[in-house]
Amino acid sequence: MSKRIIVSNLDGTDGGSTDIVTQITIKELKKNKEDFFKLSPNSNSVFICNGYDKSYKEYTITNYETGQEKYIKSDRKIYIGFTY
Repeated sequence: MSKRIIVSNLDGTDGGSTDIVTQITIKELKKNKEDFFKLSPNSNSVFICNGYDKSYKEYTITNYETGQEKYIKSDRKIYIGFTY
């Protein structure tokens, strides 16, 4: 189930614009045909999903800018639909 959230860009980098992001779980990412996501609506970090790791029973994700890898549970809420 998705949920829409309005996020204001308060740091003024692009004129104070707003985005409407959608909250989903990581396991719904492929169904929504998205590649990039954030872990919080106001985050500056953008991630990509590498896939599901059966041995850990978690998804592996990579920070798109730094290359740092993490594991997150399949019911973790993520945010898509932002302007990058």
